[in-house]
Amino acid sequence: MPPILKNSDLTIPLYQVRYDDEDELQATLAQHPELLREDTDVPLRTVRREVSMEGQYLDILMVDATGMPIAVEVKLAKNADIRRKIVGQILEYASLLSNLTVDELDSIARGGALNETLHAFAVEGETTFEDLRKACGTHLRAGQVRIIIAVDEAPEGLIQIFEFLSRRSDLDIRLVQLHKYLLKTGEILVVPNLLVKPENIRSRKLIDPRFMQVILAYQDIAPEGFPIWEDDEPDWRLVCPLCMEGTVGSL
Repeated sequence: MPPILKNSDLTIPLYQVRYDDEDELQATLAQHPELLREDTDVPLRTVRREVSMEGQYLDILMVDATGMPIAVEVKLAKNADIRRKIVGQILEYASLLSNLTVDELDSIARGGALNETLHAFAVEGETTFEDLRKACGTHLRAGQVRIIIAVDEAPEGLIQIFEFLSRRSDLDIRLVQLHKYLLKTGEILVVPNLLVKPENIRSRKLIDPRFMQVILAYQDIAPEGFPIWEDDEPDWRLVCPLCMEGTVGSL
């Protein structure tokens, strides 16, 4: 029995249909990145599709409003290698991104696309482009990247692999299933379902822009190798001990 879409006047049955190919799902996500965003996540935007990285192509590069890079890989269930290759790709993308600078990432995104996306966030928010760009660089150096695998159907074995990785690592990896439905009106409905999300990290929220300015200013003058980020989380006490005593709002 199909699910239904109901309003006060009409009940419309929803019939699940298959994506024509991976490119269709990839294009849908690139155009509508909000399909991959949880309610507790900050906004995210698409930077570029088909980004060349070390001889292979990342399906979609995104970035969120904190400047954190997001790698999206699209797989269809009919792909016979979906389980065999997926773990290697997750680790490879995490490693490749964490070894890039902001300039290098902007360059491989076909020159300027990353900066343009950060500019768009700056226009809409309170954080400046310069601060977002510095924050993006900090995320890269700290290995703070998100890897999302988007599928049309998730085999049980794939879910188990992601659950294992989620429990045993501090990587921000997510498995999202996106069903496609055809309405009798001819319209398409895409329904996302986050099947696995990281268990060992806290949701990253936007930091007060004034406080972020203090952090970024200190990074510019801090001794080389001074650890602002420890264990994938910022240790604000290393920068401003009194801030941990409730004085953040006075900055």
